Amino acid sequence: MRKRALRWAAVFAALAILPPLTNSGPILVTSSIFSVWAAINLMWVLVWGTAGLFSLATMTVVGVGGYAAAFVSINYGVSWAALPFVGILGRARHGAAARATCAAH
Repeated sequence: MRKRALRWAAVFAALAILPPLTNSGPILVTSSIFSVWAAINLMWVLVWGTAGLFSLATMTVVGVGGYAAAFVSINYGVSWAALPFVGILGRARHGAAARATCAAH
């Protein structure tokens, strides 16, 4: 079990280190998509597996932030270190739109 955890830690470290060093489009796209789905999977396990609740809201917010960060990085060349802040802004925008929709009803 410990070797498996160390392998995953190595994969995540490579995903964090490789894109800025190689500046390769395919590596950036692959690592961005993998990271988005890893975050969504983690939220799914925490909300549905631990609490027993079926809720897609958490995964939607994480997905929107992740895809916003990946989109801005790929199309506008924003640095890898600034992407968490882009994701936070994407999630905040999504949250504001959801609040406005709920307030209208």
